[in-house]
Formats: sequence, structure tokens, C-alpha cells
Amino acid sequence: MALPKRPRHYAAEILELATLEERRAAFEKVPAALKPRVEEYVRNEWAQRPFRKPRR
Repeated sequence: MALPKRPRHYAAEILELATLEERRAAFEKVPAALKPRVEEYVRNEWAQRPFRKPRR
């Protein structure tokens, strides 16, 4: 039996996508009950990206 995805998993998948259209389409597939949390994770990550050190 497969376990349901957690909000962080949805957010991670959305953050990997290249275009805004792809990200919006993926966000529309998130269950309604999880959308606020997923949106929070995605917005937080985008806000922190300029301050992160690049990975080697």
C-alpha cells in the first residue's frame, strides 16, 4: 500500500520544475486540504534562494 504524499513532497516536486506554467499546473494537482501548506513551503523556499550558498 502506497502512503499518501506529504506537503513537503508536493513542494519539492513543484520546486524542481523549470517554468511557471509547469509549477502552476503541478500546484493545481495538489489536494485542496494540502494546498495552503504546500504554497507556504514553496514561497519560503523561493524567498530563501537568493541567500543560499551554491552547492558544489
